[in-house]
Amino acid sequence: MSTAIAYILSLVLIGVSFIASIYVYPMLPSEIAVHWNGAGQVDGYGNKFIGLFLFPAIATIVFLFLVIVPYIDPFRENFKKFRKEYNLSIVLMVFTFMFFNALSLAWNLGIRFNFARAAAPMLGMMFFIMGTILPRTKRNWFFGIRTPWTISSDMVWEKTHKIGGLIFKVSGIIAMFGILVPADFAFVVAIVPLAVSLVWLIIYSYILFRKERFLQ
Repeated sequence: MSTAIAYILSLVLIGVSFIASIYVYPMLPSEIAVHWNGAGQVDGYGNKFIGLFLFPAIATIVFLFLVIVPYIDPFRENFKKFRKEYNLSIVLMVFTFMFFNALSLAWNLGIRFNFARAAAPMLGMMFFIMGTILPRTKRNWFFGIRTPWTISSDMVWEKTHKIGGLIFKVSGIIAMFGILVPADFAFVVAIVPLAVSLVWLIIYSYILFRKERFLQ
């Protein structure tokens, strides 16, 4: 995906998200649901303005941050080697926040569903797509599986991200099934496998680093 298309798509998604929030603003009470627990049930209410514009605002901040990253990273030249994949990740992140905003708006407009189960397929898709992107990334300080050891070695980075890509894909497939399990377990199915895998990847990157240093 080209940089121009990625930026345009992201800005359109952010704009649609803001417009949707503005449109429903007069329809909602002064306090709305703003937080859901791990079981997908509402456990927090807050100011309408914050509730309606939090996700669009976060999406905007994340977008702007991701735009400047390739220009400030000490390994900025490496971004040129996976720029198309990086651009796809920008759109993916923005779309994810837009999706969560849409779920929040729908729930507060009276459409009842379990938030965790509804979010699981989107999280699964995001993890899976990230799994296709990670093996193509090159060493940098901001994007990818960043540990002291992956950042210190191209070999460690590449091997960690090759395995990491597979793990993200498997975790994504598992997360998609969160929509089918009992509500109390949807969040666990969507998040825990990846969280545990990330801990293992940190350890794995350290082991690879030690092996590389030993061989030297």
